[in-house]
Amino acid sequence: VRDAEAACELARQEASHQRDVANAEAKRADAAEYRGLRADEAVEEKRVQVADLQRRLALEGDAFREKLEARTREVAAAADARVEALRRERETFEQREAASLREA
Repeated sequence: VRDAEAACELARQEASHQRDVANAEAKRADAAEYRGLRADEAVEEKRVQVADLQRRLALEGDAFREKLEARTREVAAAADARVEALRRERETFEQREAASLREA
């Protein structure tokens, strides 16, 4: 009877130890799952940030292109005006030269 009681006590202790091990493993699994969920959340947050940055860069790129195109038009208009001024100077010079040759 004592041997049976000792064996039964040993079995209870082993069962208690196995429950403790199982509980510790469950806690580790829960912690790993929590870390995995937090990592997934962090990845999603970074994806959102990247998408926001891409949209912002696209908008800034559009604004820069518009400014560049406007500046290009301004430079082209200034160049056209300068060409026209030079053409008028040349015509005036040629007219004066022709007048000088007629007088001479």
